[in-house]
Amino acid sequence: MTRVVFPKPGHVLWSVLAVTAVLGLVTAGSRPAANALFDVLACEMSRALTQPWRLVSADMLAAPPERWSFLVFSILGLYLLGAPLEERWGPGRFLRFMILAAGLGNLAAVAADRLMGDVGQVRFHPGFVHGPAAVIAAMSVAWAREFADLKVSAFFILPMKAKHFVWLTLLLCALNFAFPEGLPEGAIAPLGGMAAGYALGGSPSPARRLWLRVRLAWLKRGTAADAASRRRRGAPRGRKSWPPLSVIPGGLEDIFENRTPPKDKRDLN
Repeated sequence: MTRVVFPKPGHVLWSVLAVTAVLGLVTAGSRPAANALFDVLACEMSRALTQPWRLVSADMLAAPPERWSFLVFSILGLYLLGAPLEERWGPGRFLRFMILAAGLGNLAAVAADRLMGDVGQVRFHPGFVHGPAAVIAAMSVAWAREFADLKVSAFFILPMKAKHFVWLTLLLCALNFAFPEGLPEGAIAPLGGMAAGYALGGSPSPARRLWLRVRLAWLKRGTAADAASRRRRGAPRGRKSWPPLSVIPGGLEDIFENRTPPKDKRDLN
């Protein structure tokens, strides 16, 4: 008998799911409320850089008005992929990962908008980018790297190893480019999320390995500079190096050698 074990979310994921669900119920059920929330939280291309919180808050708006299916699949994706990652990484790293994944994914959409202008906005993303596709794509890549040899069933029917889930995610992102209509996140943000997942996933992640190398190089440079500074301060003025060592005559051996022994040697016994 096969037993299905569902992952247990941590405190961070529970909070994210609760906020996403509440905002989704409000935006999907009331168009005026949705318009008000979107005006404040969605990643609008013209205001994203001057109001940078939109790069992160947009991913919590998972449901357009009267589109309940987006909310259900968004919560399901966050739950299934986020729970194992938070359990392995801990709440601190998991929270930083989600914030950076959302920000980098939506920032990629903003960059595409600046480069392609109105053509890119019409073809690859809407004027208001929202939804957790960037975070879910980042989680897919990070989860595939963390649990590479785990055997899973994609969409509950397709058996595969977790490391091959990256290619499935890339295929879905390619389909977004082929059929971008109706996607609240657009086609660019999930690709930015995949890049963030690769850079921030793994133990240690490529981003952390790069940071450690830079820090090590900086420490070595600082140590070499301190050693050179000490040598310059300690060296005599006008000399580039210390003078050679020399032997100075004197000491106890010379004293005993030149001393006249006493005539009465009874004190020596």
